[in-house]
Amino acid sequence: MMAPAARLFVVLALALSSCGRTTPAAPPAAPASTKRPMPQALKPGRAVLVEGSGRVLGVPGFGRNAFPALSGVYAYQRDAGPPVSIAVFHTTVPLLVASPWKAAACQAVPAEYRSYTAPSADSGTTLWLLAGAGFSLLVAIPAEVADPCRFLAVFAERFSFFRRYAERPEDISFPAILEIGG
Repeated sequence: MMAPAARLFVVLALALSSCGRTTPAAPPAAPASTKRPMPQALKPGRAVLVEGSGRVLGVPGFGRNAFPALSGVYAYQRDAGPPVSIAVFHTTVPLLVASPWKAAACQAVPAEYRSYTAPSADSGTTLWLLAGAGFSLLVAIPAEVADPCRFLAVFAERFSFFRRYAERPEDISFPAILEIGG
């Protein structure tokens, strides 16, 4: 029989060992409109963070991996049609950019980023990699988005602001609302 103090120690040790656990990264989510009610803030030209910012293990586009990352999902209301779901990831793990990744020109993206694209395992989605100094953003953009660079530029600029003013790495989060425009 274990003494009460020893039982308390074991319970506390188990509780503390589960702190900061992460969940495996899932493939880009299905369109947000089929999973949850749309937020009232969603209007044409706007993207709203509907899931995240959450810690995950693994990012898309780099095979099986357990890279620690921050993930989120935006519901993006284009000018026409139903909203689409855009999955985003942030990681500080150095990523090796090799085939099938290809350099991509995205003029509106801030100069601090190098842009790459790769086809996604999810047909109809293109993965974008925005490589910054010491971190990377991965974005899964559905084919229905006519101008992915517009979304990427606004997302990268707003995220850079949030990242720059985070006091600690664990304070980094994704912006709640992105004004993409029409």
